[in-house]
Amino acid sequence: MNNAKHRVVIVEDEPRIRRNIAQKIEGMDSYEIVGMASDGVEALTVTMELKPDVVFTDIRMPKMDGLELIRRIKENSPEIHFVIISGYDDFGYAQSAMKLGVRDYLLKPVSLAALEECLKNISVILQNRNYQMTRELLTLSIHGAQEGLEPVARSNQSFATFLVCIGNLCASVIPPEQYAFFRELWRDVSFESIKNRFHGQNSLWVVVDEKAPNQKFILISAEDRHPEEIPAMAAEIQAFLSKYSGGLPVQVCYHEVFVDWTDIWEQAQTIRGLLDRELVPCKSSILCTSNKSETSFASYMTDQVLKNKVNALIQSGQMNLLKTELFQAFKQWGNAEYPQRLLEKVTMHLIRSVHLQTGVLSEEKLFSLESELYSRLAVCRELSVFFGELWELIGKMILIGDEDDNTFQLIRHVANYLEINYTKDINLEELAMRYHFTSSYLSKMFKKHYLVTPLKYIIKLRIDEARRLIMENPEREVGKIAEIVGYADQHYFSRVFKNVTGLSPSEFRYQNQ
Repeated sequence: MNNAKHRVVIVEDEPRIRRNIAQKIEGMDSYEIVGMASDGVEALTVTMELKPDVVFTDIRMPKMDGLELIRRIKENSPEIHFVIISGYDDFGYAQSAMKLGVRDYLLKPVSLAALEECLKNISVILQNRNYQMTRELLTLSIHGAQEGLEPVARSNQSFATFLVCIGNLCASVIPPEQYAFFRELWRDVSFESIKNRFHGQNSLWVVVDEKAPNQKFILISAEDRHPEEIPAMAAEIQAFLSKYSGGLPVQVCYHEVFVDWTDIWEQAQTIRGLLDRELVPCKSSILCTSNKSETSFASYMTDQVLKNKVNALIQSGQMNLLKTELFQAFKQWGNAEYPQRLLEKVTMHLIRSVHLQTGVLSEEKLFSLESELYSRLAVCRELSVFFGELWELIGKMILIGDEDDNTFQLIRHVANYLEINYTKDINLEELAMRYHFTSSYLSKMFKKHYLVTPLKYIIKLRIDEARRLIMENPEREVGKIAEIVGYADQHYFSRVFKNVTGLSPSEFRYQNQ
């Protein structure tokens, strides 16, 4: 984990044996002798003062035997690792030592091979223990519980600090299925493979969970790196996570210099604020604390002209004009790359303005629909989808009014089914029977809420996925992509793709290379 050597104390009443063991241990690269003692009482004082990692002790010694020494030390320092050295091949001693937690027992005369094997095993144990201890201390520090913590290493360690986010910002209330979704997503991420691509195999890597299920902190020890390397590290982390994100955007926020572990809490707060303030939904980005956004969105926050138009169109019942007006505003918000928190504010103001004009939904129902809208934003891949769902909500407030809510929920279930199964051969009649509709009524109601028929919705889902696969896998054959998204005939897929995008798959790939 770091280059500090493991500290050893040797307790042996025979000077010649003590020196012999010390010489052999000093020949090991990862160990150093920090103290010796010739009896149990002296050893107790030395060990309590020096706090070594490992104590080699004889069993039979003057004043206090080895077993009593181990028992006394473990009362105050249970983390110290003990190795018993004895000239007595006595199973009784081994049993007593095992009850005290001792797992290493060497017989005199100690051979170099046996000592090397013992120290090798201990080194692995100590490294794992030190890593777990360091991870726990850094986790506490990240979450503001750093008061009273001991330093994470004897040498002053500093860390590059990254906050990564897959998807967009989560809503304040996170649905259980979203927790499960991100838990499964992170489970597939092999942080060990990205760690091995960085220089320095001994770098200390710590991944810390955030409160939001789609965010994690990554702390990487400085080792021999320079601060100029941090932006490249951020870019490599983003590229690595993008392979696991399933098309969701990946955000990486970082501090531009290495920070001491005692400053991690302060820097974590700064990075959290940066992500919350600057994240643009549905767009991958790398954000640095030294770069401040100079874009002002104040004029968009108080767009009274838009509110007046919306109110007038609602009162006059001109729904087509209302839709045109709103989608022009949506396009403006998208082109301006509103940060997510600002986007949530302007959409909330719009929803509340419509609610004041209609009043067909209860406050409880409206709050539920708003929460669902912002929850889906966390896993939204394209902003146009969010705007479509926002229009769906406004349509429910205006168009559907007191329509049976069960019908609305059923249509939503139909959309969810299509979003999961769009690669399959879906027949409209079978779909209608599945949800106990006639095919004509299903098409009519689905189009009312989603502005397209179910079959066109399937086409949209397929072509959106095909575009993503072409951009992320430029070497993959068009026929294979067609098969993945649900088209058995490559030529038919190409015609549909061109009808939707205006380009053939090959032209689209060339344009996006």
